[in-house]
Amino acid sequence: MSEISRVALFGKLNSLAYKAIEAATVFCKLRGNPYVELVHWFHQILQLPDSDLHQIVRQSGIDPARLAKDLTEALDRLPRGSTSITDLSSHVEEAVERGWVYGSLMFGESQVRTGYLVIGILKTPSLRHALTGLSAEFAKLKVEDHMMLVDPVGQVDAVAAAREQVDRRGAERHQLLRVHRALQALVVLAEQHDQFQLLAVASTQGAVQAGELDEQEARRQGEVFLQQAVALERPRHHRQQRVL
Repeated sequence: MSEISRVALFGKLNSLAYKAIEAATVFCKLRGNPYVELVHWFHQILQLPDSDLHQIVRQSGIDPARLAKDLTEALDRLPRGSTSITDLSSHVEEAVERGWVYGSLMFGESQVRTGYLVIGILKTPSLRHALTGLSAEFAKLKVEDHMMLVDPVGQVDAVAAAREQVDRRGAERHQLLRVHRALQALVVLAEQHDQFQLLAVASTQGAVQAGELDEQEARRQGEVFLQQAVALERPRHHRQQRVL
C-alpha cells in the first residue's frame, strides 16, 4: 500500500494548527535545532490568543506558569547548533495522523483541530509518554474528560476558522465592488466618446453583482477594464488641454 503523503496529511490541519506548525518550524530554525519537535509545536500553539489546547489546559487544572517553565526547559534540552532543519520529528507526524483518525472517524470532522491532536496523543501510548516527558503537568490530562468536552473544545478552533472565512468573503466582496465601479466608469466614458461597442462590457455587470465571478477572474477583468478606461480618458484630457 502506498504511503500517505506528508502534504496530504498536514493539509488536514485546520488553519490554527497549520499556522502553529509553520511558526514552530521557524522557531526551530531560529534556535538551531535539527528537528521540529512536539515541544516546538505546543509552545507555538500556546502563544496564540486562544485554541482548543488553551481550553483543555484551563479545564484540566494545569498550572500555566509551571507548564510554560517546563516547556522552556524542554526546549533548552534539545541539541543546538544546526544550520538547517533536518526534518519533522516522527512524533509530530504521528500526532497529526492520530488527530486525523480520531477527528474524522470519531467526530466526523474533515479538519484536525488542536483538541483532536490532544485526544490522538493521549490515546497513543508512545505519544502520551512523549507529551508527559515535556511537562509533568500534562499528566493531569484525562482523555475521557476531553472526549466528553469535544463539542465545547471544538468551538474555539471553529470560531477562529469561521472568522477567517468571513474575512476572506469580505475581501472577495470588496474586489467585486471595485470591478463593478470600474465597469460603471467605463460605460460612462464609452458614452462620452461615442464608442458604443464598448457598452457590451456592461453585460457582465449582472454576473459581477451576482457574485458569479471568482476572485481571480474579477481581479483580471477589473485590471483590463481599468486600463481601457484610462486609455479612453487620456485622449479626452488632451483635447481639453488643447481647447484651453
